[in-house]
Amino acid sequence: MILGLRSKIIPLPDHKLGNIKLGSVTKDAICHKPCRVRCSHSTASSMEEAKERIRETFGKIELSPYSYDTAWVAMVPSRYSMNQPCFPQCLDWILENQKEDGSWGLNPSHPLLVKDSLSSTLACLLALRKWRIGDNKVQRGLDFIQTHGWAVDNEDQILPLGFEIIFPSMIKYAEKLNLDLPLDPNLVNMMLCERELTIERALKKGFEGNMANVEYFAEGLGELCHWKEMIMLHQRHNGSLFDSPATTAAALIFHQHDEKCFGYLNSILKLHENWVPTMYPTKIHSNICLVDALQNLGIDRYFKTEVKSVLAEIYRLWQEKNEEIFSNVAHCAMAFRLLRMNNYEVSSEELEGFVVQEHCFTTSCGKLMSHVAILELHRASQVAIYEEKDHILDKISTWTRNFMEQKLVDKYIVDRSKEMEFAMRKFYGTFDRVETRRYIESYKMDNFKILKAAYRSSNIDNIDLLKFSSHDFNLCQAQHKEELQQMKRWFKDCNLEQIGFSQHYLYTSYFLIAAILFEPEYADARLAYVKYIIIVTVVDDFFDCFVCKEELQNIIELVERKVKFEFCREAAGIVDPPYSWKGENC
Repeated sequence: MILGLRSKIIPLPDHKLGNIKLGSVTKDAICHKPCRVRCSHSTASSMEEAKERIRETFGKIELSPYSYDTAWVAMVPSRYSMNQPCFPQCLDWILENQKEDGSWGLNPSHPLLVKDSLSSTLACLLALRKWRIGDNKVQRGLDFIQTHGWAVDNEDQILPLGFEIIFPSMIKYAEKLNLDLPLDPNLVNMMLCERELTIERALKKGFEGNMANVEYFAEGLGELCHWKEMIMLHQRHNGSLFDSPATTAAALIFHQHDEKCFGYLNSILKLHENWVPTMYPTKIHSNICLVDALQNLGIDRYFKTEVKSVLAEIYRLWQEKNEEIFSNVAHCAMAFRLLRMNNYEVSSEELEGFVVQEHCFTTSCGKLMSHVAILELHRASQVAIYEEKDHILDKISTWTRNFMEQKLVDKYIVDRSKEMEFAMRKFYGTFDRVETRRYIESYKMDNFKILKAAYRSSNIDNIDLLKFSSHDFNLCQAQHKEELQQMKRWFKDCNLEQIGFSQHYLYTSYFLIAAILFEPEYADARLAYVKYIIIVTVVDDFFDCFVCKEELQNIIELVERKVKFEFCREAAGIVDPPYSWKGENC
C-alpha cells in the first residue's frame, strides 16, 4: 500500500456481493442501503452562501494596508520640488490611521509583533517629520516608542526581515530630521555597531541572520547603497526593486531619477488610492495561496473549475518563465509543488539554483530568501517522482531540513515553528484527511505573514473558509460514523465473530477506505470495499486453516455451479423473487 498519494477506486455495487453465502449470511444482511446524513435547510443555505463568497475571492486581491511601506512612499519627494511630497495621499493615510496607543502597524496587532509596530511607527514618524506635519501625531508616536522600546532587543519577539539593518538606519535618519527618539543611548549605539558589522558581513559573503539578501533591505543602506548599479541589476519589468514598494521608494529618495520606479508606485496607488502593500504584484501569490489553502482544508473539490483555471494560468506562466513566479523563491516553490501534485509536468531543473545553500544567501542570488521561502522549498522537495532519482530535490530536501532543524533548536523562528515541524515529517506517510483535520484545527482568521512588515490577506484567511471546511469535515465524519455503525450491524448479522473474526478488521478496513475515498457520494464504494475485504479475508483464512482438501474442492464446485446458474437465469431474463436466497437450489 502506498500512503500519501491520491488514489482512484472503482466502486463495487452491492449486488455483486449479494449472492455469496457465508454461514448465516443473507442477501439482506449484506445489502443494507447506505446511510445519508442530511443537514437543515438553513445550514445548507448558509453554506451555499459561504461557498459563493469563497468563489468570488478567486482573482480578487484583498490585502491589509501596510503602514511601513506606505511611509516610505510618503517620503518620496516630488520630481519638481524637493520640498514637496510626490505622493501626498500617502501622508493623508498616515494621519488618518494612527492607532489609539500612538502606533502604526498591523491591525489588529499581535503580542509578538511589537518590533513590527516599532518599525512601522518610526517609518511613519519620519514621513510626518520630513514634511513637517502632524506634530500631535508625532508626539503620540514618540510616546509609543518610549513605552515599547523594551522590545527592540527582546529575542522573544518576532523579527521583521532586515530589522537589524533598517531600524538603526531609521534612527540615524531621525537624527538628521532633529527627531529625538526616547530610546536608551547605549541600546542605540549597540544597534548601530551591529548594523555596520551585519552590512559588512553581508556584502562580503551574504548572510543568514535574517535569511535574506541585503539588497532587499536597501532602504536600510541609504547612501551606502550603489543605487544606480542596483537599479541596473535588479529592476524588474514592472519597474520595481524586488516587488517591494519600500525599496523602490528608497531608490527615488536616494537616487531620485527613474521613471520606471515612479511608474511602479503610481500603478499601485491607482489600485489602492492612498496606501501600498508590502509586496506588489500579488495576484499570482494570492491565487497560489488560496488554492493551497482549499486543498489543505479538503474543500477544493467544490471549486474544481476555479482551481483548474488558476493552475492552468500558473502552468502557462511557468512555461513562459514569467518573472512574477521565478523572481520569488516562495512563489516558485509553491507553484512547482501545486503543479506536480495536480499532475502537471514540471521539471525540477527550474529549482536547480537552490541546490547549494550558500548560493541562496549570497547577494548574487538576487532573490529574497526568507524562512517562508525555506519552508516552501522543503515542501516542494518532497514531491519527487518515484520512478526517477531526483538529485536536485534530494539536495534541496537535505539542506532545508538541516537548516530548519537548527533554527528550531536555536528557537530563532517563532511564527512558523509548528508549520516547519509538520513539514519535516514524512510526506508520503500521512493521510489527507488527517492532515485536513490538523489544518482546520490550527486555522486562524487573524493569521499573518511577515516580510519587512507583517501583513494579512483576508481572501485567504477568512471565516468563510473555516466555517465551510469545518461543516464539510463534520458532515463527512457524521456520515462515516453512521456507515461504520451500519457495517457493525452487518458484521453481527453475518456471525463473523463466531468463527473468530475480530471487529478490529472491520475498523481497519473502513478507516483505510474512508481516509482515501472520503466524499459522501462514495458511500456505496466504501461499504462495498469493506464487505469485499472482510469476505475475501475470511475465505482466505478458511482455505488456509480450517478445512481439508476435499471440502475445499466441494466449495469451489459449489461456487462454480452457482455462478453458472446465475448466468443462465440472467440470460433467460428471470428475476429473483422478493425473498432472500438461501442456497437450497444448489
